[in-house]
Amino acid sequence: MVRVAWVRDFVRAVPYLLTPRTVVLRRFSRALGDNLMLTHLARRLRARWPGLRIVVETNWPELFWNNPHVAVAVRSKVAPRYVRPAYRIDRATQDHILDQLARSIGLPDDGGERAVEVYLSQEEREKALEGLPRSYVVICPVGKRTVAGNRKDWGFERFQQVVRSERGVRFVQIGSRSDPLLEGVIDRRGLPIRSSAAVLAGAETALLLEGGLMHLARAVNTSAIVIYGGTVAPEVSCYHEHLNVAVRAPCGPCFRSHGRVGDCHRHECMAKIRPELVQELLSRVRSGVKGVVEIPW
Repeated sequence: MVRVAWVRDFVRAVPYLLTPRTVVLRRFSRALGDNLMLTHLARRLRARWPGLRIVVETNWPELFWNNPHVAVAVRSKVAPRYVRPAYRIDRATQDHILDQLARSIGLPDDGGERAVEVYLSQEEREKALEGLPRSYVVICPVGKRTVAGNRKDWGFERFQQVVRSERGVRFVQIGSRSDPLLEGVIDRRGLPIRSSAAVLAGAETALLLEGGLMHLARAVNTSAIVIYGGTVAPEVSCYHEHLNVAVRAPCGPCFRSHGRVGDCHRHECMAKIRPELVQELLSRVRSGVKGVVEIPW
């Protein structure tokens, strides 16, 4: 079956691989956000060389459907020659990861917009809105623990407290079907990624953890409150179109992209972010406030 998939992908890509003005962007991890950031590079490459054809090797080819900057996106590794962007996050990192990725493939800093993109059809948008209220806030209380352990978690009960307290707000939960379900929300867990993107696109705003879904919200131009805590410095990965909540902990930032980190048992940085503050920020972000909010240590 793997061989059949590779042949299918190769057949789709070969018309472009045989032409001289083709660049192959190869994924550098399996993570949703990391694959989505390849859309930023595709746009930058096409802006610099308009006649370029771009093939993307990605774990998430559906993210690139309808993208005018991408000739074809395939799941398999089909090209003997490719560029593989990279970034690094550790305690000393100061540069934004999108800038690091661009430099790693030879693109100069141009001071342009830091943006990722998903191109949704009108049909996708309309279908996602079926059964949803006219105004709603997307929420996802669970993050990926593969590399960061629990360090990016704000806590399920804190999300629940926000939902209980904001009685005038309808919340729609997205994410994995295996994620625990918050009480009092509309359940849209387990959707395909483009459907989740369309739900985000129709939202008034979102409440998310630092990670893949914050990139997806940016990709469909939806504002979000993003809980950073002290694990990652916001200037390294945030979008200023969001409202990013950070804590400058003396022990942080503690995340590193090259190698796993274990659970944090004290988790004081996340405890500094009170649900009451997030409730206040919800009203502010819905009024257009954005940027970085730093909680004093």
